[in-house]
Amino acid sequence: MTNATAIGFFSHFEDAPARPDLIAIYDKLLAMFRELDLEPNWFAAGDGQSRTQWRKFGGAFHQKVMESGGVGYQTVSLCVAPSGSKAPAYDNFAEVSFIFSPVGRQVDLTLVVHEPHLVAGTQRCETVIAELASLWSWDYGFGFARDSAKMPMGYVNGGISRTETPEELRSIEKWYAAYQPTERRERVRDIFHTTWLAQRIWPAHSPTVVVYTTSSMPILTAPFVL
Repeated sequence: MTNATAIGFFSHFEDAPARPDLIAIYDKLLAMFRELDLEPNWFAAGDGQSRTQWRKFGGAFHQKVMESGGVGYQTVSLCVAPSGSKAPAYDNFAEVSFIFSPVGRQVDLTLVVHEPHLVAGTQRCETVIAELASLWSWDYGFGFARDSAKMPMGYVNGGISRTETPEELRSIEKWYAAYQPTERRERVRDIFHTTWLAQRIWPAHSPTVVVYTTSSMPILTAPFVL
Protein backbone atom coordinates (compact mmCIF):
# COMPACT_ATOMS: atom_id res chain seq x y z
CA MET A 1 0.00 0.00 0.00
CA THR A 2 1.20 3.49 -0.88
CA ASN A 3 -0.28 6.41 1.02
CA ALA A 4 -1.18 9.64 -0.76
CA THR A 5 -1.43 13.02 0.92
CA ALA A 6 -4.51 14.95 -0.25
CA ILE A 7 -5.20 18.65 0.32
CA GLY A 8 -8.17 20.62 -0.94
CA PHE A 9 -9.20 24.27 -0.56
CA PHE A 10 -12.59 25.67 -1.58
CA SER A 11 -14.28 29.04 -1.94
CA HIS A 12 -17.89 29.79 -2.92
CA PHE A 13 -19.27 33.09 -4.13
CA GLU A 14 -22.59 34.80 -4.80
CA ASP A 15 -21.07 37.43 -7.10
CA ALA A 16 -18.21 36.29 -9.32
CA PRO A 17 -14.84 37.72 -8.24
CA ALA A 18 -12.32 39.04 -10.72
CA ARG A 19 -11.08 36.29 -13.01
CA PRO A 20 -7.84 34.87 -11.59
CA ASP A 21 -4.47 35.18 -13.30
CA LEU A 22 -4.14 31.53 -14.29
CA ILE A 23 -0.59 31.90 -15.54
CA ALA A 24 0.57 33.38 -12.22
CA ILE A 25 -1.14 30.51 -10.38
CA TYR A 26 0.36 27.99 -12.82
CA ASP A 27 3.84 29.41 -12.17
CA LYS A 28 3.40 28.98 -8.41
CA LEU A 29 2.07 25.43 -8.73
CA LEU A 30 4.96 24.50 -11.04
CA ALA A 31 7.48 25.98 -8.59
CA MET A 32 5.86 24.04 -5.74
CA PHE A 33 6.15 20.77 -7.66
CA ARG A 34 9.79 21.43 -8.37
CA GLU A 35 10.43 22.19 -4.70
CA LEU A 36 9.13 18.66 -4.07
CA ASP A 37 11.59 17.34 -6.69
CA LEU A 38 8.67 16.59 -9.01
CA GLU A 39 8.91 17.46 -12.71
CA PRO A 40 5.47 17.53 -14.42
CA ASN A 41 5.18 15.63 -17.68
CA TRP A 42 1.47 16.28 -18.27
CA PHE A 43 -0.53 19.52 -18.47
CA ALA A 44 -4.21 20.37 -18.75
CA ALA A 45 -6.26 23.54 -19.09
CA GLY A 46 -9.98 23.95 -19.65
CA ASP A 47 -12.30 26.67 -20.90
CA GLY A 48 -15.35 25.44 -18.98
CA GLN A 49 -17.08 24.23 -22.13
CA SER A 50 -15.10 21.50 -23.86
CA ARG A 51 -13.76 18.39 -22.17
CA THR A 52 -10.44 18.89 -20.41
CA GLN A 53 -7.76 16.39 -21.40
CA TRP A 54 -4.19 15.74 -20.28
CA ARG A 55 -1.64 16.87 -22.86
CA LYS A 56 2.14 16.54 -22.94
CA PHE A 57 3.94 19.08 -20.76
CA GLY A 58 5.80 21.42 -23.08
CA GLY A 59 3.75 20.34 -26.09
CA ALA A 60 1.87 22.46 -28.61
CA PHE A 61 -1.28 22.85 -26.49
CA HIS A 62 0.74 23.78 -23.41
CA GLN A 63 2.59 26.44 -25.40
CA LYS A 64 -0.71 27.73 -26.83
CA VAL A 65 -2.15 28.27 -23.35
CA MET A 66 1.01 29.99 -22.14
CA GLU A 67 1.07 32.30 -25.16
CA SER A 68 -2.59 33.21 -24.59
CA GLY A 69 -1.77 34.42 -21.09
CA GLY A 70 -4.52 32.13 -19.82
CA VAL A 71 -7.23 34.23 -21.46
CA GLY A 72 -10.31 32.11 -22.12
CA TYR A 73 -9.33 29.35 -19.70
CA GLN A 74 -10.80 28.56 -16.28
CA THR A 75 -8.71 25.61 -15.11
CA VAL A 76 -5.08 24.62 -15.02
CA SER A 77 -3.62 21.28 -13.91
CA LEU A 78 -0.27 19.54 -13.68
CA CYS A 79 0.61 15.94 -13.01
CA VAL A 80 3.54 13.55 -12.90
CA ALA A 81 3.05 10.05 -14.31
CA PRO A 82 5.50 7.22 -14.95
CA SER A 83 7.58 7.52 -18.09
CA GLY A 84 5.67 6.11 -21.05
CA SER A 85 2.28 6.49 -19.39
CA LYS A 86 -0.70 6.61 -21.75
CA ALA A 87 -3.28 7.14 -19.01
CA PRO A 88 -1.99 9.91 -16.69
CA ALA A 89 -5.43 10.45 -15.20
CA TYR A 90 -5.17 6.98 -13.66
CA ASP A 91 -1.51 6.25 -13.00
CA ASN A 92 -0.08 9.63 -11.98
CA PHE A 93 1.56 9.89 -8.56
CA ALA A 94 1.30 13.67 -8.19
CA GLU A 95 -1.51 15.92 -9.39
CA VAL A 96 -2.63 19.47 -8.71
CA SER A 97 -5.60 21.38 -10.18
CA PHE A 98 -6.90 24.93 -9.84
CA ILE A 99 -10.48 25.42 -11.03
CA PHE A 100 -12.40 28.69 -11.36
CA SER A 101 -16.05 27.90 -12.07
CA PRO A 102 -18.39 30.86 -12.64
CA VAL A 103 -21.27 28.47 -13.38
CA GLY A 104 -20.69 26.47 -10.20
CA ARG A 105 -19.86 29.68 -8.30
CA GLN A 106 -16.85 27.95 -6.81
CA VAL A 107 -13.07 28.12 -6.83
CA ASP A 108 -11.17 25.05 -5.75
CA LEU A 109 -7.61 23.84 -5.54
CA THR A 110 -6.79 20.18 -5.02
CA LEU A 111 -3.46 18.43 -4.59
CA VAL A 112 -2.70 14.71 -4.26
CA VAL A 113 0.88 13.48 -3.97
CA HIS A 114 2.01 9.94 -3.18
CA GLU A 115 4.62 9.15 -0.56
CA PRO A 116 7.55 9.52 -0.34
CA HIS A 117 7.31 12.74 -2.37
CA LEU A 118 5.03 14.32 0.26
CA VAL A 119 4.33 12.90 3.71
CA ALA A 120 1.46 14.12 5.89
CA GLY A 121 2.45 15.78 9.15
CA THR A 122 5.95 16.82 8.08
CA GLN A 123 7.34 20.34 7.94
CA ARG A 124 7.51 20.02 4.16
CA CYS A 125 3.81 19.25 4.05
CA GLU A 126 3.01 22.23 6.28
CA THR A 127 4.97 24.47 3.91
CA VAL A 128 2.98 23.16 0.94
CA ILE A 129 -0.30 23.77 2.79
CA ALA A 130 0.74 27.36 3.52
CA GLU A 131 1.66 27.92 -0.14
CA LEU A 132 -1.70 26.61 -1.33
CA ALA A 133 -3.60 28.62 1.28
CA SER A 134 -2.00 31.82 0.01
CA LEU A 135 -3.21 31.41 -3.58
CA TRP A 136 -6.81 32.52 -2.96
CA SER A 137 -9.19 33.76 -0.29
CA TRP A 138 -10.50 30.34 0.71
CA ASP A 139 -13.59 29.54 2.79
CA TYR A 140 -12.38 26.16 4.04
CA GLY A 141 -10.13 23.24 3.24
CA PHE A 142 -9.53 19.57 4.03
CA GLY A 143 -6.41 17.49 4.55
CA PHE A 144 -5.86 13.77 4.96
CA ALA A 145 -3.80 10.79 3.86
CA ARG A 146 -5.17 7.51 2.58
CA ASP A 147 -4.29 4.56 0.41
CA SER A 148 -3.59 5.90 -3.08
CA ALA A 149 -5.76 3.10 -4.51
CA LYS A 150 -8.83 4.57 -2.76
CA MET A 151 -9.23 7.54 -5.12
CA PRO A 152 -8.03 10.38 -2.83
CA MET A 153 -8.49 13.05 -5.54
CA GLY A 154 -12.15 12.21 -5.94
CA TYR A 155 -12.62 11.91 -2.19
CA VAL A 156 -11.22 15.34 -1.36
CA ASN A 157 -13.56 16.79 -4.00
CA GLY A 158 -16.58 15.20 -2.35
CA GLY A 159 -16.71 11.94 -4.26
CA ILE A 160 -16.71 8.35 -3.09
CA SER A 161 -14.49 5.34 -3.65
CA ARG A 162 -16.77 2.50 -2.51
CA THR A 163 -14.89 2.27 0.79
CA GLU A 164 -16.91 4.77 2.85
CA THR A 165 -18.96 3.93 5.91
CA PRO A 166 -22.74 4.54 5.87
CA GLU A 167 -22.14 7.67 7.98
CA GLU A 168 -19.65 9.01 5.44
CA LEU A 169 -22.03 8.29 2.56
CA ARG A 170 -24.81 10.23 4.27
CA SER A 171 -22.45 13.16 4.75
CA ILE A 172 -21.49 13.06 1.08
CA GLU A 173 -25.14 12.98 -0.02
CA LYS A 174 -25.87 16.09 2.06
CA TRP A 175 -22.77 17.72 0.57
CA TYR A 176 -23.94 17.12 -2.99
CA ALA A 177 -27.44 18.37 -2.13
CA ALA A 178 -26.06 21.75 -1.02
CA TYR A 179 -25.65 23.94 -4.09
CA GLN A 180 -25.88 27.44 -2.64
CA PRO A 181 -22.67 28.98 -1.23
CA THR A 182 -24.23 29.53 2.20
CA GLU A 183 -25.44 25.93 2.31
CA ARG A 184 -22.04 24.59 1.33
CA ARG A 185 -20.40 26.52 4.14
CA GLU A 186 -23.02 25.34 6.66
CA ARG A 187 -22.51 21.73 5.62
CA VAL A 188 -18.74 21.57 5.58
CA ARG A 189 -17.94 17.89 5.83
CA ASP A 190 -16.61 16.85 9.21
CA ILE A 191 -15.28 13.40 8.30
CA PHE A 192 -11.74 14.46 7.41
CA HIS A 193 -9.00 14.39 10.00
CA THR A 194 -7.98 18.00 9.42
CA THR A 195 -10.24 20.88 8.40
CA TRP A 196 -9.26 24.50 7.88
CA LEU A 197 -11.87 27.23 8.33
CA ALA A 198 -11.44 30.88 7.36
CA GLN A 199 -11.66 33.21 10.34
CA ARG A 200 -13.65 35.79 8.36
CA ILE A 201 -16.49 33.24 8.05
CA TRP A 202 -16.15 31.32 11.32
CA PRO A 203 -14.86 33.79 13.95
CA ALA A 204 -15.84 31.35 16.71
CA HIS A 205 -14.49 27.95 15.88
CA SER A 206 -14.19 24.50 17.39
CA PRO A 207 -10.81 23.71 18.98
CA THR A 208 -10.77 20.50 16.93
CA VAL A 209 -10.15 22.34 13.66
CA VAL A 210 -7.21 24.34 12.43
CA VAL A 211 -8.08 27.91 11.49
CA TYR A 212 -5.92 29.47 8.83
CA THR A 213 -5.45 32.94 7.46
CA THR A 214 -3.51 33.73 4.32
CA SER A 215 -0.93 35.55 6.43
CA SER A 216 -0.07 32.71 8.79
CA MET A 217 0.94 29.09 8.35
CA PRO A 218 -1.55 26.50 9.59
CA ILE A 219 0.13 24.11 11.98
CA LEU A 220 -0.81 20.44 11.98
CA THR A 221 -0.73 19.20 15.54
CA ALA A 222 -1.25 15.50 14.73
CA PRO A 223 -0.69 13.12 11.82
CA PHE A 224 -3.76 13.07 9.59
CA VAL A 225 -3.89 9.47 8.42
CA LEU A 226 -7.42 8.04 8.16
